[in-house]
Amino acid sequence: MECIKEKKSCILEYQKFYKGEIKDYSFAPQRLLCMHDCFYILGWITDSNNPSVKIYDSPSKFSVHRIQKVRILDTSSSAQLPE
Repeated sequence: MECIKEKKSCILEYQKFYKGEIKDYSFAPQRLLCMHDCFYILGWITDSNNPSVKIYDSPSKFSVHRIQKVRILDTSSSAQLPE
């Protein structure tokens, strides 16, 4: 929520499957959604070297309950990305 409010990017440690591999994503979150009784974070997967540059043309969503850790990036901002 802090990243959304402050328009900052972060590194998400995300586990796609139960007991699956944990992967890091450079991510610029835009909003929190509730769909089908689950919370999701919607935003842009970004370039890890330049977190204000999106990698894909469409936003991505992550299940909040599968996020293992969030590291907020102080020097980057998602303010230039479309909402």
